[in-house]
Amino acid sequence: MANACSSPTCLSQVTQALPPSCGPRRLPPLIALSYLEAAERTQSFAAAAKELHVTPAAISHQIKALEEHLGVELFVRHHRKVRLTPAAKEALPVLQDGFAALAQAVEQIRAHGEARWIVTVCAEPLFATKWLVPRLSPTGILDPLHDRHIGATR
Repeated sequence: MANACSSPTCLSQVTQALPPSCGPRRLPPLIALSYLEAAERTQSFAAAAKELHVTPAAISHQIKALEEHLGVELFVRHHRKVRLTPAAKEALPVLQDGFAALAQAVEQIRAHGEARWIVTVCAEPLFATKWLVPRLSPTGILDPLHDRHIGATR
């Protein structure tokens, strides 16, 4: 049996009618969101640019692109100062919580890398090759969580 709704127009209408939880949402770039947060905190595109080591024009372009992506103004621009619009002010705490959650997740991932052991052994070449290396594996020192540095010296 043929699908009653197979035309591109019909599929588009069905997709638009779905709630956001039913399909992938197109998020704006994280860089633009981070620029938004920095510009709000510093109340200036120039100060945000200095903090983030980019140009004020880069901040301005990213904010403009974010506003276009979201379809809403985020800042009221004054001569040397910017102020959040009510829409941006309402969303900012959730955005900041999101960045905090991302930072926490990154630290959890980093913690796994910091748990590695580094074992450094220096020994005579004959001792290292004939006695030491054959005995490392059964003790568990050759598992993937350990870095091994074996140096043979004379």
